[in-house]
Amino acid sequence: MTLVAESDSREDVGSLAPDTESPRVLLCGWYRGPKLGVGIYLEQLLTALGNAPETAQWTLITNTNTLSQTSFSNWRGEIVTPAWLDKDFARSLSFSIFSLPRWAEKKGYSAIVMLTNPVCLFSPIPVISVIHDLNEFATSQKYGFWRTLYRKRLMLPSAIHNSRRLIAVSETTARQIRAVFGEATATRTAVIHNGVANVPVVESEIAATLRETNLSRDNYYLIPGRIDPRGKNLYKALELFDALRAHHPESHLVLIGGVDSFARSEAESFLNDIAGNPRWKGRVFYAGFVDEKTKACLYAGAKAVLFLSRHEGFGLPIVEAFSHGCPVIYNKDCGASCEIAGSAGIPVDDAMPMTEAASTVMSALSHASLAVLRPKMAEVAAQYSWSKAARVYIDQIMATARRRG
Repeated sequence: MTLVAESDSREDVGSLAPDTESPRVLLCGWYRGPKLGVGIYLEQLLTALGNAPETAQWTLITNTNTLSQTSFSNWRGEIVTPAWLDKDFARSLSFSIFSLPRWAEKKGYSAIVMLTNPVCLFSPIPVISVIHDLNEFATSQKYGFWRTLYRKRLMLPSAIHNSRRLIAVSETTARQIRAVFGEATATRTAVIHNGVANVPVVESEIAATLRETNLSRDNYYLIPGRIDPRGKNLYKALELFDALRAHHPESHLVLIGGVDSFARSEAESFLNDIAGNPRWKGRVFYAGFVDEKTKACLYAGAKAVLFLSRHEGFGLPIVEAFSHGCPVIYNKDCGASCEIAGSAGIPVDDAMPMTEAASTVMSALSHASLAVLRPKMAEVAAQYSWSKAARVYIDQIMATARRRG
């Protein structure tokens, strides 16, 4: 890994290696705030790309926030951190839209790949944009008013219309692209599913984690991911937990994950509701952001994951949970959850009375039902691999880079 010095210049973001015969590809991926789903995606995909045989001269453009929270230890390309990406949102967006494509052409790149922030206009070289979801078109103000407006009116339309190639992380996302932007996008869209991180844990590690959190195996339900009450349907998950406690009074509910800036006020209100409600005292608690090893141990020890989002792009927690043999209770109205979990998960209708949903869940969590579900979970988890995803990314990127012009 080569880390190129930062620069405040919009044009000069580092002196890069000389050209060779292999294409030069610019990967663009950054995020603000805590490392959430997009951070896991970025870290795991780049790790897999770093492990793949060298096929191109890779350069990653990112910001220092991403660099500080992401492991790039095996990355064989260069990493550039333009100072503009660490400034306020407007200036970093201006850099991405206007300066980045001109700089990439000047440096001789054959393709630009927008991994996490697909805004790159007027590019003289081919752009590939990864589309994780279009859920703001399906739910009101999913990301708060201003961020939703930005994504719906600028980011997503510009990515769709200005990219030579689109990568959707699921068939569900590909369908969303066609539904919103027209069937003509289908010829430019490739579906490349996300993978699952391999985080092996042993029994002693699981036991130690449960002791530290005052939990016992199969005696708690887990909600992983961003604390976003509306986007993740968390109040409905609390209703389901209350109904499940009628069958299992001693059970607990544990929430893990970070809080993003756009949902901070709602997240804080939600967490205050939990802390202030006597029926949840000692039964529901927020464990905050946890590392990957701790998360894996919590998956391995949980009775089930509650994942009731109505809208997802892929649903990383589903395959993460399945990889540790943890059942997932998901929303039957979520297209991505149905696509990824399918018959290996436990679907519920969040429009039905939660007492009925809880009865369905408890039946699915019986020993006999779990004996049927566990091999299905393992089969699903085995389908999703970051190394497999990286190989398909490379195929798409190299084909685009070689067809430049």
